[in-house]
Amino acid sequence: MDNTWPIPFATSDPFVVRKTIEIQADKSMPYFQYGHYLSVGGLFRLIIMALGFALVFLLAKFKLTRDLLRKYKSEGSGSSVESRQSSRSRILFLARDDNGKLLGQAEFTGADPYDVTAVTVVQAARVLLEKREQLPRRGGVATPVSALGDVYTDYLMRCPEIAFRKVE
Repeated sequence: MDNTWPIPFATSDPFVVRKTIEIQADKSMPYFQYGHYLSVGGLFRLIIMALGFALVFLLAKFKLTRDLLRKYKSEGSGSSVESRQSSRSRILFLARDDNGKLLGQAEFTGADPYDVTAVTVVQAARVLLEKREQLPRRGGVATPVSALGDVYTDYLMRCPEIAFRKVE
């Protein structure tokens, strides 16, 4: 058993996933729940990380320390190329029934999350350019997966920068 602690992770992803499910409204899936968690290696790291975030959040409330924080990391600077090249992302998807029994799981692995975002945007653009006539939707407000459908999923599955696998 590994020594990781899953903690709720606040990003926009849960809203996009819920909207996709709402748009696609699969009647065979009346109950759908999505959670987004960050896996932290050990209780000590979790405590240090939480204290660090709380301290930065608190210090950012004051102009003097906010200016100091901006000197350390300017807005829009993001991760360095070296940092992105040395990091990886891993997402584990779990499917459970209403009683919590595990029905299946899949794993996504890829480069740094910034790079994965860039790759998925490029793949979406390729779908729009190369397979527009095969898309399931022709207008309105939609999430990428609901607008681009299986064609987009197929492009992502063949993309060498990211990998999906079914976990046995």
